[in-house]
Amino acid sequence: SVLNTNARAALRKGYMVTKYSYSSMAPAGQRMLRLVDPDGIPAALLWRDERKDRPLVSYNSQLDSQLRPGARDKKSYVVLSEIKELRRGCQTGILLQRASGNRLDPRCCLSVVTAHRTLDLSTPSQQLRDAILGDLRALLQSEGVKFKYVA
Repeated sequence: SVLNTNARAALRKGYMVTKYSYSSMAPAGQRMLRLVDPDGIPAALLWRDERKDRPLVSYNSQLDSQLRPGARDKKSYVVLSEIKELRRGCQTGILLQRASGNRLDPRCCLSVVTAHRTLDLSTPSQQLRDAILGDLRALLQSEGVKFKYVA
C-alpha cells in the first residue's frame, strides 16, 4: 500500500531522536533511528550516533553478521519481528522516572518494547513522535508482526 511504502521510506531515511537507558541518568544523546532492511537479513530498527558511526552503506556487512541467528550483540538494534508493543508517552520505568520533575514531556515520548528490552525515546515535538509511531504501526502491520499499541 501507499501508506506502507511511505512509512518504509520515511523510516529508512531516519528520524533524529533522544535515546534513554537505565545505565545512566543522562540521556544517551541524539541518535538517528532508521529502518535497515537489506535483502536476506531480518528488517530491524537501528539507532546510532551519526557523528561517530560509519555511514549506513558500510554498516550493512557488520549488521549482516549481527542479525544472523544466534548473534549476541543486540545493543544497537531491534528486529521488527521481535517488537511486542509500541507505547505512546511515558509508559516504561525509565521514561516515568525521567518525566518526574518535568524533565521530559510525555507528549514527545515513545517506547518500542520487545520481550527482552525497551527502546525508550523522546522527540523534539509531539508531531514528530506521532509521525514515528504512525510509520512504525503501518510498517509492523504490513510485515504481519503481531504487536499491541498502548496509547
